[in-house]
Amino acid sequence: MECIEDFMKDMRKAAESSSKVVEELIEQAKSSLKVLKERKAKCQLELEELRLKDSKFPRKVSKGGGAKNYVDSKTTEEELVMNGSEKSVDEESNMCNDDVVKK
Repeated sequence: MECIEDFMKDMRKAAESSSKVVEELIEQAKSSLKVLKERKAKCQLELEELRLKDSKFPRKVSKGGGAKNYVDSKTTEEELVMNGSEKSVDEESNMCNDDVVKK
């Protein structure tokens, strides 16, 4: 009987210890999630700033005959390919179309 009581006490201690460990892990996870959300918000702000900056300086792409046409920042690479446009370097921003963040 005494052996069973000792076993039960040990099991309770182990359960309490495990519970504390789980609570600590939950707190760490919450803290990590908070940090990740803050980073995400910062990155979204930076991305929005880049999009605004990009929309102020339209990119130039060359079409079949070598004529330059302006393309707004919302034009995707797929649209450029479908329209027969070739990739070129924007002389103002020195960026290739591949470098522009897709929406």
